[in-house]
Amino acid sequence: MTDDQGTTESEENRVVSHSPLLWSGPTCASERISTWTFVPSPVQQTKTQSTVFLLGLLIQPSTYIHTNGRFKYSIQIEPQKLFGLIRVKNVAFEKAVIVRCSSDKWSTFVDYPAHYLPPVEETNELRDYETFAFQISLPDKGSRFEFAIQYIWTAENNQTDSAWDNNNGRNYVLHNEQTETSVNQKLLGKFKF
Repeated sequence: MTDDQGTTESEENRVVSHSPLLWSGPTCASERISTWTFVPSPVQQTKTQSTVFLLGLLIQPSTYIHTNGRFKYSIQIEPQKLFGLIRVKNVAFEKAVIVRCSSDKWSTFVDYPAHYLPPVEETNELRDYETFAFQISLPDKGSRFEFAIQYIWTAENNQTDSAWDNNNGRNYVLHNEQTETSVNQKLLGKFKF
């Protein structure tokens, strides 16, 4: 895993980049094809001129996101799992990071805690941020999966404060191409041409 300075924790998951928008990790690995892909947001399309996750890559490039100086994180999709590293600004000793998810357009949701990862080596630059990791199983059924990230901390005056990253009110949305394709095939099968 990598921090925002490009420091590598593991050779297997290597991302070496001084720019948060560049991918220089592996482009393929056997048996890791995922049908889940991110829906590109208009902001991301404008900045990168392409979708964030590319269909056809076996290990998909991590998305690197920075929001209001509080969040920095990377996300990786595997066949039925979503993995992520979230780096949060170290604003207080007591803190929690929650990934809130829904597969039914927010009729219901589940909160998954992200777990603290101690630094491999500590430098002055790394003390400003702390890393949390999460792993979420993606639903077997359904074609849409949404999530947002909440950072909660206790300030010096014992007041609890929080910040949300919900992709500027749009949430982060994954679509399951396989489910959508099979639904379309079933619909087409009902019509005789």
